[in-house]
Amino acid sequence: MSTALSDDGSRIIGETVQIHDAYQNPKHETQEDFDDYYDIDRTVDIINKHGYVRVALQFPDELLSDSVRVSYRLKEKWNKLKQVQSQPQIKTPQIEANTNVSDIEEIGLSDESKPTQTTTTKTQTNNDNNTLKLYVLGDTSYGSCCVDVVASEHVDSQFIVHYGNACLQSVKKPVYHVFGSDQDLDVDTCVSTIKEYAQSTPDIHTVVLYQLCYHHIIPKLKSLIPTVTFANVDESRILQLTYDPSPPVNDMIQIGNLQFQLPEGIQNYKFLYIGHDTSPITNMMLDNNSKTFVRYSTDSNSLDDGSSETSRISRTLKRRYYLMHLAKEAQVIGIVVATTSATNYLLMIQKVKDLILSAGKKFYVFFVGKINVPKLANFSEIDLFVLISCPQNALIDSKDFLKPIVTPFELQTALLGKEKQWTGEYVSDFSRLLDSTDDANRCDDEDGDDYDYSFITGGVKMFNKAATSQSVQEQSGNALVSVDSSQRQIALAEMSPAMSHLQNRTYRGLDTEYTPPVSVMIEGRSGIASGYQDEPIKKN
Repeated sequence: MSTALSDDGSRIIGETVQIHDAYQNPKHETQEDFDDYYDIDRTVDIINKHGYVRVALQFPDELLSDSVRVSYRLKEKWNKLKQVQSQPQIKTPQIEANTNVSDIEEIGLSDESKPTQTTTTKTQTNNDNNTLKLYVLGDTSYGSCCVDVVASEHVDSQFIVHYGNACLQSVKKPVYHVFGSDQDLDVDTCVSTIKEYAQSTPDIHTVVLYQLCYHHIIPKLKSLIPTVTFANVDESRILQLTYDPSPPVNDMIQIGNLQFQLPEGIQNYKFLYIGHDTSPITNMMLDNNSKTFVRYSTDSNSLDDGSSETSRISRTLKRRYYLMHLAKEAQVIGIVVATTSATNYLLMIQKVKDLILSAGKKFYVFFVGKINVPKLANFSEIDLFVLISCPQNALIDSKDFLKPIVTPFELQTALLGKEKQWTGEYVSDFSRLLDSTDDANRCDDEDGDDYDYSFITGGVKMFNKAATSQSVQEQSGNALVSVDSSQRQIALAEMSPAMSHLQNRTYRGLDTEYTPPVSVMIEGRSGIASGYQDEPIKKN
């Protein structure tokens, strides 16, 4: 008999477990729907056209259950395509006499469980170029929207097929993005809702944004509603065969991973987003918080109340503004690198370093892969973290973290102080900060002190411009330290953030100045452990 504190294990042995079968996904009722969703045919055509034989398939967590089936379908289609392409060559007189017809028909069969017979045709070689090898990348190094080039290098892949939502960053390896094609959108209801919303304010133009899984249906919506502007995806980013880090040269307005062009003469516009409530829409709303934003929910096929979206963005901006004030107070800042595929991320790291040094603070750089609470909790000496990542992963709700996490834009706004006042504008894409020169003159030639009120401590904080300028020169390593300033150097070292943190710790290590009391020396015991000389002898 088992109780609450003792269990004989019979319950676990007899429990019925529901196993999810990836081959019976309710989203894909037929094989044709599955192939359309994952764009199997075009993917095989691209692989075959460019001669790729080592292909990495990157899946997000929500689509990982279909990875085995996708791999099987890609191999099956590729084998059939190779079989068709090899048929004209098989009919040539190059076949030797000991090869019969049955041997030829066995070449390229998609059934991997059926053993293939050995042939002596010169058109069939037994090397890696005749076999398609697929590698599933399930646990990405950073965000699932970024192409995991690092993981693909581990398997020496030639080509990457990225599934699901994507930030469409240019990477140094050929990649093809498959967004998926969700069919849960009611086109008639969506069209009527967009028309009604556009006609509610005829003096304000409507721009329609969308989640990438509805990219396939946008041409149909555009033909049915020609009075509104539909954003689109840069087609050159969907299939990237060459590395091109330069931004597109056009007059399109960029918003997240989409772009659009307003009709001539239009200045005032509002947004309507088609899709689920995900992180891309949050970033879009923050970057365009001065515009009206509503969302068409594909779950209910209705327009959500715009007031709920506005209130959510208002709460988010208040939270980010509070984090900016925490960044002002931080003395030791950790630079967390959460991307290796974003364009110019190394330049952004250097820019953040220069910004921190110009403010007289200290920094450390961390490469930790996917960030989580336990990883960053190991660095208790850090006062605040700044995250270098793609725009879709830039906003981290750091309530559960030991220390707050800010974006490069928030750190720049906080450390520039009075040189740059925040006007409510928000930038989640750090590439837009690289061209900024706001922090070029952070330390000017004027001497004296500057004062700033701290909303965190409720006190006035003094900032000495001359001391900060001298500190930056010393940390750069290009200035010589004179003998007269040696005492001041020691004083600065004693007041450094690391020393201040050490003083606040309960345990500071072994005390080197501790001197134990001297006791009188006495003679100890002699002998061995089984019998000392002062112990009585045991008799058997």
